[in-house]
Amino acid sequence: MKKKKYYVVVRGRIRGILLSWDDCKASVAAYPKASYKSFEEAQEALDYLLDALDKEDSQYCKGENQEGSDTIIRSKISDFELKNREDKRVKDYEIAEKIHLNMDKNQYIEKNDEKDPIFGTIEAYIDGSYEHASKTYGSGLVVLKDGEVIDMISNTGQNPNFVSMRNVAGEIEASMLAMKYCIDKGYTDLLIYYDYEGIEKWCSGEWKANKEGTIYYRQFCIEAMKKINISFKKVKAHSGNKYNDMADKLAKQAVFI
Repeated sequence: MKKKKYYVVVRGRIRGILLSWDDCKASVAAYPKASYKSFEEAQEALDYLLDALDKEDSQYCKGENQEGSDTIIRSKISDFELKNREDKRVKDYEIAEKIHLNMDKNQYIEKNDEKDPIFGTIEAYIDGSYEHASKTYGSGLVVLKDGEVIDMISNTGQNPNFVSMRNVAGEIEASMLAMKYCIDKGYTDLLIYYDYEGIEKWCSGEWKANKEGTIYYRQFCIEAMKKINISFKKVKAHSGNKYNDMADKLAKQAVFI
């Protein structure tokens, strides 16, 4: 009989002890500098997790002197570098906050939005479209639970911070709609099927968010991941995937293509 394994994720979309390789893979796949390890004993997994998290939390403020005893020292990062990083973080936050205040349509996440958790992964197929003459982007979202379609959403947008990204803008908004859907309904786990690589990589931080729209999307993802577990899977565009084609059709309907 195959022994049960416990997967400890120290750095990933979900930090903690996971009970299946599929969950572990979803947590660490394409996650920057992911760190995980498997164990056959639950206590060993717990001990490793607690020790690893303690080391990670203290790695920049704790070191060893020449005699080997622990002592609190300055970070290896210079004060100048820290200040630059902090200034940039504050600037990015201020930009995102400014966008947030000017994007009433996209203010999906409510601070006091508390729902009883519903377990079981929600699958969301997303796509975007764009109509040049009206500078309008469309979003298509197909929501599945247990392999059955439970909702379909078609949405239109003209936000100036997103329009320059054309159909990618629609796919970004569809991704945010999927996250908002799960938060509103109380679902805890979301798997997003997408066809544009940036949907996952802007969210995970693997790609740097340079435009105002992508900065907003990155900040939105950060807040959403505090409430739900989000993973991604790429689907080749126009490959005959039933639900991806449905999402594409919904996105085009939104801009009357």
